[in-house]
Amino acid sequence: MVWLPPEGGGEASGITRIEAGFQQGLPVWLEPISVWSPRQDLEARAHSIPRVQFLFYALFFLSAVLAWRNYRLGRGDRRGALRVAFLNGLLAMIAWLLRASHLPQFRLEFLLFMMGTAWAVWTSVANWMYYLGLEPYVRRLWPHALITWSRLISGRVRDGLVGRDILLGATGGVAIAILQRLNVLVPSWLGLEPSWGSGHFLDLDLLLGPRQALAEGIAVPQVALFSSLFFVLMSFLVLRLVLRKDVLAVLALVALLTVVLPTEEGGHPYTYWLCIGSVNTIVALLLLRFGLLPVFVTYFVCR
Repeated sequence: MVWLPPEGGGEASGITRIEAGFQQGLPVWLEPISVWSPRQDLEARAHSIPRVQFLFYALFFLSAVLAWRNYRLGRGDRRGALRVAFLNGLLAMIAWLLRASHLPQFRLEFLLFMMGTAWAVWTSVANWMYYLGLEPYVRRLWPHALITWSRLISGRVRDGLVGRDILLGATGGVAIAILQRLNVLVPSWLGLEPSWGSGHFLDLDLLLGPRQALAEGIAVPQVALFSSLFFVLMSFLVLRLVLRKDVLAVLALVALLTVVLPTEEGGHPYTYWLCIGSVNTIVALLLLRFGLLPVFVTYFVCR
């Protein structure tokens, strides 16, 4: 079902239609669509998918090779890698318990349980591999980058430096969230026509009920860890080894995240590139100056 606003009302609100899906007479899916050009939107998404896939598979393969090499040579913080893997798997299982539509039949419920367990094991092994592959090289190039992160996962949550980096990450996350909103709002203030993305501010899955909302909240640390540990830190490590200078690596990282990994936040192209470039600059500077923990907290807060 598609809802269309009155004549002229969509442009004022920034929404031209709302698409909805129903099951057994109840709404199960809603999607507000802002003013956009179908051709530009589809072309932007179609061009970004191959770039993202290439970067993902390249970094994944490199992480696997580095993890295997470090494991054979006895390098790396294996205890820290196990803690990261265990925490990620635990969150994945809790999120599955809350998200899944459980059934009264043992066979069907067991199949659901196996699927949830498989996903939890996969995410645990992947994060163990990422951490073990990265940690020795990051510790050698930027000894300060993992200090507060190591203290946090070892249980030293009351450490002063840990608190400092959490506050810095929270500040960065709030700043990024504001930039993401301005990316959508500024074009409407200036009378420009948004062209990319849906531009809505709320994940509508949260409206499915408290159980689903809690599951979405539990999944946020997993997404933040994947974004900070895999995409950002791994990309920065590769660029640093190639370019051999921190400044050049930061500039290359900002360009990589801005061009290769576009978001779908919506907004006019001019404000989009300005906002997303500012977002990635904040992330890169936090990583270079303070390390992994504030970047993780930044992604956690802004999501």
